[in-house]
Amino acid sequence: MSHSLRRSAVIVAVAAVTAIVTLAGCAGTQNDFLRELLNPGIDFSSVPTAPLDDHSKADGVKEALRIGIGRTVDTSSKTDGYLKNESIRIPVPERLDCADAAPTTACSRCQVDRFEISMNRAAEWAAAEAGDVFFNALQDMTIAGAADMVTGCEAKATEYFRAENSDAVMDEFRPIITEKMTEIGLYSLYEGLNERCAAPPLDLNEYVSRRALDGLFTVLAGEEIRIRQDPDARTTALLERVFGSK
Repeated sequence: MSHSLRRSAVIVAVAAVTAIVTLAGCAGTQNDFLRELLNPGIDFSSVPTAPLDDHSKADGVKEALRIGIGRTVDTSSKTDGYLKNESIRIPVPERLDCADAAPTTACSRCQVDRFEISMNRAAEWAAAEAGDVFFNALQDMTIAGAADMVTGCEAKATEYFRAENSDAVMDEFRPIITEKMTEIGLYSLYEGLNERCAAPPLDLNEYVSRRALDGLFTVLAGEEIRIRQDPDARTTALLERVFGSK
């Protein structure tokens, strides 16, 4: 068989195997498999590497969280970072979404819409200052069970980080969101809307703070998964070493 025919056969085989491997697991596994397939005769397993001990794995987990937090803050703090992201957008509480039920003015709908936009703007402004809160918690966190956390495609590190630090992070984040809610005039908008809807009292600070923080953890989880699956997202040598071979 000629060289060109052999190469064509390999390309067809790669396409077929890629589809199978994609269904089977993470992108890192795909990359390792395809690298070996496209380079027959080279024993990649024999290339010497330093042992990936528990300490290195823990450092890798922290590095993934550190990089992920930075990206989370960057994307979430942009204009429409919350409002146009359906996975974290803060909705108007049902009790306050009464424009259609009681349209006492021509602009009752726009009043509700303005309230929703303002909640999400407050979250976006607060996200810009959330980095220090998350980084401080990360710096003081001891990683237990890192060996398990570096395997698989799930956001295991984010789940661990959230379980260990959620309350402490909320305690520091709540005053930030309160300040942004005040700056944007959200409390005045709430009072007017609440009066119109004759709704039961709502702890607005708790509602917006909790939703805003949940949104940050959601984005962080997505960033962690991207680091696990996308080689381009592993932007440091440590990330590549810890997650690139999984």
